[in-house]
Amino acid sequence: MAFEEKRKCIWHAFNALDEHQNDAVQVSQLKVLTHNIANTLGVQRAEQSLDMHQSSTALSFKDFLHIVQSEIFDPLLNSPNEVDYNKVDEVCWMVCSKKYLKREQAVLSDDGVYKLWRVFNFLAECDSEGVPLFPVVMDCDEVAFVFKEYTETVGETWNEKDFETISKEIPLFNYHQVLNYMESHCAKDQQTSVVSAGLQELYNQFINDVIRKGWIKIKTSSDTWEGKMGWLTKKGHMMTNWKERWFVLTPSCLKYFTNRDEVELKGEVRISSHVKVEALPDKPSHKMGQHRFHVCSETGKTYEIGAKDMKNKNRWIRAVQLAINHAPSAEKFQRTQAMARKAERDAARAKAKEDEERRRKEMEEMEKTKSELEILRKMRAESDAKLLEEASLRESEQKRLEELKKAQAEVEARLKEETALREADRKQLEELAQARAEAEERLRKETDMREEDRKKLEELVKTQAETEARLLEESALREAEQVRLHQLEDAQKQLEEMLQEEIQAKKDEEIVRSLQARLLEEEFEKREALEKLKAEQEQLLETERQKRVGLEEAQKKQEEMLNEAKVQLERLELERKAADQKMMEAAEKLKEAEKAREAAKAKVRERQKPVGLARLITPEPNPFITHRGYGAFSEAEFLPKSKRQNLLSHDPEKSDTMDGNDSSPCVSPVGPQSPQSPPALPTSPVAASQTSPPPLLSLHENGGSGPVKLAMNNHGEDEDTVEL
Repeated sequence: MAFEEKRKCIWHAFNALDEHQNDAVQVSQLKVLTHNIANTLGVQRAEQSLDMHQSSTALSFKDFLHIVQSEIFDPLLNSPNEVDYNKVDEVCWMVCSKKYLKREQAVLSDDGVYKLWRVFNFLAECDSEGVPLFPVVMDCDEVAFVFKEYTETVGETWNEKDFETISKEIPLFNYHQVLNYMESHCAKDQQTSVVSAGLQELYNQFINDVIRKGWIKIKTSSDTWEGKMGWLTKKGHMMTNWKERWFVLTPSCLKYFTNRDEVELKGEVRISSHVKVEALPDKPSHKMGQHRFHVCSETGKTYEIGAKDMKNKNRWIRAVQLAINHAPSAEKFQRTQAMARKAERDAARAKAKEDEERRRKEMEEMEKTKSELEILRKMRAESDAKLLEEASLRESEQKRLEELKKAQAEVEARLKEETALREADRKQLEELAQARAEAEERLRKETDMREEDRKKLEELVKTQAETEARLLEESALREAEQVRLHQLEDAQKQLEEMLQEEIQAKKDEEIVRSLQARLLEEEFEKREALEKLKAEQEQLLETERQKRVGLEEAQKKQEEMLNEAKVQLERLELERKAADQKMMEAAEKLKEAEKAREAAKAKVRERQKPVGLARLITPEPNPFITHRGYGAFSEAEFLPKSKRQNLLSHDPEKSDTMDGNDSSPCVSPVGPQSPQSPPALPTSPVAASQTSPPPLLSLHENGGSGPVKLAMNNHGEDEDTVEL
């Protein structure tokens, strides 16, 4: 943790040596800096590690930081002695002080610049894990917090608006900018002693982990615990009298001195989680009966303390209690406070960013709503134009219908006239028989004309019926369009009203921040209503378009699905037949493979049986076995000579078998055979004699030069040959 804190001051020293600002410093200069840092911390010859970089004349800050950590800080982690790491800040300040002390109008003293530099490094930006960020900068909100503490310490008023104007241009301050603002705004026109006292208070607060030092009447923060220094009255232990002491409260202990120079320490209370602080009831009759509280230490010793007023008493009680709460933590209190402020700052900025993004989306939604309203206006204008066109068509149809009615009236008048003429013709036919032929011819013509007029009349009646039906349909459509137009007008009015309400809601939101959540809910409900109206309008339009083609498309889809199902069924049937055929073929192949496997097993068993001299020797030899194995002689050759002659006389065909000089039919001249696959013989002579006659065995020579072949015939079975 010490190395993480000292990275910032080392960066300042490195940056001061980097004249060209290209992240590279000469190795010789870095050796001097390393030597000084190591000597202050008690590490010897740490600069020798830079000798291995003689090949390169310069090093980057990352490489130099790695060397400093491995050669100086890492060896000190296991050191039994306490190390004062503040000396590193002094060495680095010696290197970079020239860079910051040279300025035109100096207001702060050199010691004040150094203390402000230490505070700047302590509060500089870090990542979420506490690792410093380079280059070393300070957030504008943290700068405002420091300067506000300074102005309150020296009794000035913090000008927040002026700083906000500058922070908009500079979100991250380097030390030059912090020093410049301090001298040009905060410390301007102030006495040197006041500025020094204010900077000392900042140094005590952030570096020594003590927030304020001074009289109790000085105003302090009431929201967070701060280390305190001030005058309190303490009750003595030996003698019950009250004495005024200078108290100093830090996260680790509560000390009290005889004077504010903090030289003569009168006592201290170690702060831990076991310490307790409680307010005491007021006793008006007591000398220090009011504004009292006591602190109970770990050892059980109680310190009774009295403040001069209730406000001061409550501040001290709250400060001691916060110190007790922070006691279990090994982190510096001001560091935890800085991390907490950073977390709050990041959360507030993230929330502001989300609000800005939400406002942007709402403006986009408003623009989208306006465009939709414009589209609705255009659609309304188009529908009005369409209604006007339909009205003109209806007027033309009405005129045509009136013309048809006039033509019908003329035809009816003509029919009446023709009827009167026919009556006159009848009378003339009765009176003038001689003009009958002419009258009949005239009557025929008139009849044809009447037929034509009747057809025309029927056509006119049919046309009139069609026109009336069309007029009825157009009236229904016109009524539907009127209803739809009214609905669109109502929707447009509602949308316009909602838009006006949204605009008014936006204005109210800017004026009254506290009603933001409720207005957002109303906007969400209005947006949902707009979406529902839009969806209903689109659904109406889509319904009108799909009514004409819905049934045909559904019927076509059903036919296509039926055809696809038939094709798929046929394909599945063919695949099933092919699969059945393949399964039958596979079953046949399995049967053949099983037969081949059984045959191979039988052949292997036959070939594994011993042959010839490889037979097993038993204690009771069979009389048919010789030193050459089975089959060297027939059974008859083992009989006595007299019996053998008698047998030959009864069966002359066996003479060839018993003749040892003639070739036996059981011997077959076979070619050479591999000795690795000898013919199978019975494993036991007894078993062989019980199951079948012994095989016949004969020797063949190939002209006296080739290998001797041993042929065996097992009574009708195939012969096997073994080379000897």
